[in-house]
Amino acid sequence: MNFLSILVVVLLTTSFAHADEKPLRNVKGMKCPVDATSKCEGGYCSKKVKRDIFVKHDGRNVYFCCKGCVKDFTKDPKAFLAKVKEQWAVIDEKNK
Repeated sequence: MNFLSILVVVLLTTSFAHADEKPLRNVKGMKCPVDATSKCEGGYCSKKVKRDIFVKHDGRNVYFCCKGCVKDFTKDPKAFLAKVKEQWAVIDEKNK
């Protein structure tokens, strides 16, 4: 499979995941699981997630500050699992 085909599959999968689950209304206090990189929009990372930037991982949404961080996460999700679990703990606490 060439790169373009893989990219299309990833984008379609992300679009369907986005359609399945509504974003959280309140993401206050949640931090992006990806460390700030030069890929962050404008080269600056606020680390504050946006409720409309997320992907599904292991059946749950993972929220990000920008699309650059989404790209880093989708390349190697395992590298960010500890921070993802911290984010999910915050979500679980908010949903009690």
